[in-house]
Amino acid sequence: MAQSFLNWAFEGRSNKWLYAAGFIFLIVMMHYGAALFFLPVTLLGDYTTWPPVVANLAAMLVLLPIILIPFLWVWLVHRRPWWSIVVPKPRFEAWNFGMGILASLIVGIGTWLYYGLVLGVPISFGAPHWATYLPVFLIAIPKVFMQTTAEEIIFRGYGMQAVRTFTASPVAIVVVTALAFALPHYPNVLMIGWPWWGLINYALPALLFGWMVFRTGSLWMPMGWHWFNNFALGQLIEVNNGTAAGPAAGTAIMFSDGRPSLGQQTVATIVCYVLIALLINYLVGRREAAQGDRDGQPAG
Repeated sequence: MAQSFLNWAFEGRSNKWLYAAGFIFLIVMMHYGAALFFLPVTLLGDYTTWPPVVANLAAMLVLLPIILIPFLWVWLVHRRPWWSIVVPKPRFEAWNFGMGILASLIVGIGTWLYYGLVLGVPISFGAPHWATYLPVFLIAIPKVFMQTTAEEIIFRGYGMQAVRTFTASPVAIVVVTALAFALPHYPNVLMIGWPWWGLINYALPALLFGWMVFRTGSLWMPMGWHWFNNFALGQLIEVNNGTAAGPAAGTAIMFSDGRPSLGQQTVATIVCYVLIALLINYLVGRREAAQGDRDGQPAG
């Protein structure tokens, strides 16, 4: 099993109630601090009328404090390395990050094929207006990464470390942080028109991401999945009341004239996540075994 970044929860200034207060503070800053940081932008005028590229750049600048605050909190308040909220050691784990992207792509394609071929949801394809769409598309790559990474750092990073100071139970750590992640998405559930239990479709990925953290020891795999998933849904497939259109594209790369029911979507999500978790567990196991074999070889 990989060395876990959760071990950092007991380094530096470690106090379970300080962690609990910090977790609440970071959640509040993520959901309401963004409005505060966006205030100077709104003073410049109606940003909804700005060119899409300018509006996306402004949104990216607003997200910058949201992603920096958790790092500063760990460094200044807990007095330990800023990167310890993400990884056990300061390194970019390309394999885990790429595996998260690949897994998200497989699940996305498989889910849409299931909706179209099995459930009969109409799916159509179109070409965007590239002159308008391409700049927005390129800016969205770092913008969405900042947004999803901030969520992972707060919920799977600081949140899991906070719960770890109360209990060593992996189930408790994953479930508590999954609920903390799902509940603020209740307005999204209402906007879609789902009943309250539609929150399960936000809790399910949080449970999967939490499992990934325990399986790999860091946030890089869920960060890869979360980024690609939101990027695809926001820039390639944007579903709204059963229809979808690429932003500022004029026409969509892919859109659907209908959508599966909440029950159908939930079942499909559970099946996909279980299958992809089994695949990830197998591939990570093989990689760990190969690494163990290399480490066990005598120096020649």
